Amino acid sequence: MARVCAGAAPAAAPAAPNVAASGPVPVVTNANLAEPVPPPAPPPVHAAKSHPPTTHVFAPPPAPPAQAAARPGVRAVAQVAASASAKDAQHVLNELHAMITPPLTSSVEPAVVGAAHLFRASVAGFTSMEAAKAFCARAASVSKTCWVHR
Repeated sequence: MARVCAGAAPAAAPAAPNVAASGPVPVVTNANLAEPVPPPAPPPVHAAKSHPPTTHVFAPPPAPPAQAAARPGVRAVAQVAASASAKDAQHVLNELHAMITPPLTSSVEPAVVGAAHLFRASVAGFTSMEAAKAFCARAASVSKTCWVHR
């Protein structure tokens, strides 16, 4: 919108271009420009990254259970009884006394399993799970419920 100042004559509306008289609209190409315009850059091509050849390294198979259980520092415990009284649990350990030699040690500990109060008789100091299992096998005549844990 044009502004009109006080006392000034209104401005004449701009004349509409005479398209028919001027002829076709000129087409601008690179040849018409003073400096050539470079073609547009092609889209970036993402080349696959080259990686060095893959070398497969295979880990040795896991150790058999006997070797895994014989690791140094692994201590196993053989629970030889779970009795209603400390006296009964100690009785089992007394029966196994000849088999419990150093570095093996024995103990009776109270435990609560669910609502039951009991006493566990255990032999500790085995250097492997396999050694504790072998002890349980030898103690089977006295200990009917021997089981091994860490």
